[in-house]
Amino acid sequence: PLPKNDFSKVYLSNITKAKTKEEALKNFNVEKDNFKHLPFYLLDVADYFKTFWGDKNIKADIYKDIEEIHGDNANVLKVLAYNYQIEDQTEKALLLYEKIVRLRPDYAQSYRDLANIYIEKSFFSKAAALYARYESHIREENTHSLTEIDSIIRTESKNFVLLHGEKIAKGMSSKVYKDIWPVRLVLDWSHTDAEFEVQLIHPDGYYTSYQNTLVENPELLKKQKTLGYSSKQFYIDDLSKGNWKVNIKYFGNRTFEPTYLKATVYYDYNNPVGQTKEVKVFKLSELNQNFSLLEFSISSMLLSLAE
Repeated sequence: PLPKNDFSKVYLSNITKAKTKEEALKNFNVEKDNFKHLPFYLLDVADYFKTFWGDKNIKADIYKDIEEIHGDNANVLKVLAYNYQIEDQTEKALLLYEKIVRLRPDYAQSYRDLANIYIEKSFFSKAAALYARYESHIREENTHSLTEIDSIIRTESKNFVLLHGEKIAKGMSSKVYKDIWPVRLVLDWSHTDAEFEVQLIHPDGYYTSYQNTLVENPELLKKQKTLGYSSKQFYIDDLSKGNWKVNIKYFGNRTFEPTYLKATVYYDYNNPVGQTKEVKVFKLSELNQNFSLLEFSISSMLLSLAE
């Protein structure tokens, strides 16, 4: 399994050795100025107060500090947005994704993420306008044609029409071909230089590997940097044969900072009455080790559909 955050980092020692929450908070305030330039220190501290002391308010205050201090760092804002999404604070996530579009107006990822959060907030007209803007003005056929980000955006725009098109124009959803998938998995990562390998393991034991590395796939990473995206989608079309597993091996991002990975799992994808999803966020920092990321089965799908 992925390692739990044990808060054993040296830079957290004065906080974690405290006997009370009040003492821990006092120690944090004393040394905050020395470390606040490190956004992932602040993220770890926020996670510590929420996990160890169960204090959501301190975590929220630290998140405000992060946005104020690192508000021009799109990588950091994405991590905050990921966490707001898993906490169902979609309004705060929306504001961050709008800010990221302003920081990165040439990144395809910026528009894709904003369209998705518009849909979550039921701002369907805004989502439709954003998809139309992407198709007509942002995507250029000579550079974007058939790239992974285009495939993701087209998949999601069709899904949007299937699920919500009738709220925009009568008969719109009937114009989209419906191909239902038992599981669609989308991985998004915070740092644009992150390198990793994803293994999709079949119940029979064989697996397919996706190499997001400069050594194995230099042209792919070049496209990611040029077009501005950090997402990958996978499909699982048969759960009847048993459990599917997803493993990941992380190779770093050319900095000493961790990478945060958001995994969005869609069940019964493209089914207007049955589609559900769940979102998880993982912190990747340990290098060159295989970790179990996710596992899918008929029972997990049925559980999600029942919720």
